[in-house]
Amino acid sequence: MAHTPPENQEIDLTKVARSVRASFSRANDSIFDGILFIKRNIVIFIILIIVGAALGFYLDSSSKSYEHKVNVIPNFQSVDYLYSEIDLLNAKLRENDSAFFKKAGIKNFKNLSKVEIEPIVDIYQFIDNSDEKRLALFKILAENGDLKKILEENTTSKNYKSHLITFTTKKVSQQSELIDPIMEHFNNSTYFDTIKRQSIESQIEKISSTDSIIAQIDNILNDYSKSSGSGNSNLVYYKDNTDLNEIINIKSYMVREQAKNRIDLINFQKTVKDSSVIMNIKNYSALTGRMKVIVPVIFILLFVFFRMFVSYYKNQTYKRSLIN
Repeated sequence: MAHTPPENQEIDLTKVARSVRASFSRANDSIFDGILFIKRNIVIFIILIIVGAALGFYLDSSSKSYEHKVNVIPNFQSVDYLYSEIDLLNAKLRENDSAFFKKAGIKNFKNLSKVEIEPIVDIYQFIDNSDEKRLALFKILAENGDLKKILEENTTSKNYKSHLITFTTKKVSQQSELIDPIMEHFNNSTYFDTIKRQSIESQIEKISSTDSIIAQIDNILNDYSKSSGSGNSNLVYYKDNTDLNEIINIKSYMVREQAKNRIDLINFQKTVKDSSVIMNIKNYSALTGRMKVIVPVIFILLFVFFRMFVSYYKNQTYKRSLIN
């Protein structure tokens, strides 16, 4: 049986069609109004683009920054001294204290923005088995708290051997003009110079004494080898002889320690020993090099918003004048 659609359904479809046509008409009018708006204000748009691009170029060039990283080893328990010196350096930068930097031998200090320091977390060096007290303390702390938090907290971090100093500058810099004078300033301490001389003398004596002990152990082993005859059977006997095996273990330990002693002697040449320097690492962000595009867009959007606000204000004022 055929079904005839009700009359009101046909009316609804007609309303929908009219509504769609009206929407397209409004969209078309809005697009054309936008074209007319651009045409009327084309000169202003061009000026905003030129001024915005020029300002963007300036911001791109002036907002550049570079990092310079220095790995250092604070010797003679000078970690607190080094951290306090860096705090002082940042304070003098904020104060723009030219007299301080001139005295320190840092000429182009206005190029320097800030100085930061952080420990280089080295868990294996921190719990070196040669330091039984530190190893025991670390085990207790690890059992009673968050290991990562313990490793990074301030009281623990200052006990690490190496630290990273980061210098941030506005322009490309030379090591001889930036890093070297500041490192020389860090090492200019009468107190630590005295400790350094005594430590170097003690280290030289320690190396000499250890060399002498190793030589005596070698003589003992040589004498024992001669008295026992030669042959592969000696290797088996060494393992079975507890006293002799202990002597060999002592020698191995002292040889390892002697290697550390010689490296320490090299590091002791400075209170704050720089082990590596990396210069002129350019900083990048999401806005780096894009201000020449972003600024003109912002200017245009602000202008459009301003004109829309003015138009809205005038329309509302006109409506209220008609009511009154």
